[in-house]
Amino acid sequence: MLRLVLGLSIILALFALAFFKLSKESLEPTKFPKDPNNLANFLDTDLAGNSRIPSQNSRIPIELYTSFGLDYLNLARKSVGLVPFKENSILSEAAKNHTLYLSNLGIISHDESKENKYFTGANPSERAIFAGLNSSFVSENISAKHASFNDSIDGLLSAIYHRFNFLNYSFDEIGYYDDGDIYTYEMSNSALLRLCQRGESIGRQYVLGACANPKMPLSPTSFNLATKPSKPDFLMFPNESFASVAVFGDEDPDPLPQCKITSAPVSLEFNPNLEIFLKSFKLFKDGKELENTLLLSNDNDPRFTSNQFALFSLSPFDFGASYEVLATYTQGGENKSLSWSFATKEPQIPYFIVNDGDIIELEDGREYEVFFAPKHCNDSFSQYSYTLPFGSSLQLKDTGINMLKMRASGAYGDVIEFKSATHNIKILIKSEKNLDFKVIFALILAIILFIFIAKRAKI
Repeated sequence: MLRLVLGLSIILALFALAFFKLSKESLEPTKFPKDPNNLANFLDTDLAGNSRIPSQNSRIPIELYTSFGLDYLNLARKSVGLVPFKENSILSEAAKNHTLYLSNLGIISHDESKENKYFTGANPSERAIFAGLNSSFVSENISAKHASFNDSIDGLLSAIYHRFNFLNYSFDEIGYYDDGDIYTYEMSNSALLRLCQRGESIGRQYVLGACANPKMPLSPTSFNLATKPSKPDFLMFPNESFASVAVFGDEDPDPLPQCKITSAPVSLEFNPNLEIFLKSFKLFKDGKELENTLLLSNDNDPRFTSNQFALFSLSPFDFGASYEVLATYTQGGENKSLSWSFATKEPQIPYFIVNDGDIIELEDGREYEVFFAPKHCNDSFSQYSYTLPFGSSLQLKDTGINMLKMRASGAYGDVIEFKSATHNIKILIKSEKNLDFKVIFALILAIILFIFIAKRAKI
């Protein structure tokens, strides 16, 4: 009888084990992870001040790996020839006040309502004056749900209207504040602050409304000298000194309402003192012109000045790639041209670029970025679902448009099915565990069966 009971227990355990093994699909990955070649050793400086320095072979300047916060933003301004921002404590106070307002209300907006207890002004100018600024010449940038100041700055630099604020001829002072989720930046002009402080003796023409005192007059000459510096002649971004993110898809107001996902813009802005006519603006990769592009200017976007231009590829840029730009224009009847190049950033950890139907393999417990390549410029997703085999798990974090950070855990060969509106992929789990927990489960089951049958047989 003992042999019979033992035999039945072993058969049942083998059956359970076979069920787990046979339920797994025999799959091979169709896509393999990319290890960042220019960011492989890069870990962005965190709020605790920890950082690592990348390889000397990087195409992206080392300063971009080691700078943080205002220093990082000033690298962008330096790359286009603008003076660096200086921090203004009054502007930082205004940024803090508005961040608290937004956090309390749970929204992102440049406006405030008097009904809220955190109200300090209906618009950025009023809020800066409330904090003690003597000028109303203020502009504001806001972002949310970024991991750090650098991520916030990258996001705002990829959004064209916000880029024009950060890389603006007229601003040279900034204040900023964050609550870990919302990042607020206030910008102003130091020369105007001095003019508004001392006032001016003016002639018959004057400018009103630039100071906290709305009746404080400024001469047009002084105002223009403060807000329209003579240099540099043009601002080109991104460029050889500051790399671009590859993907754009989220700005309010939306410069491209006809598309949900494109490349980050390539912008060219001429000095406001110059009169120019842009003839052409082209993007190239490996010497071949990108054809599916869209140019924004004052002709089709009233938010642009006559000297501001932005070119979008309606397909995202490749990660870790190099691009070339050529612009031709006329100035004073003379034909001129500008050419430059830039690189695009990669995710900081191993990553996949997937299409519908792909199979990827994730090492158990390791984080990966997964970018879902769009089929067209409206192929972005916000909703998805997945099914897990017994005992497996999948942790997901939204890190950008069509980008998810994934960490899978489970037994070797487990298959997770992931579905969005246009992407169905399969995720294989690669585990280095010597003993599958399901084998342990089968053995435990065998022991339980043996004890149960033995008792029933009264052995």
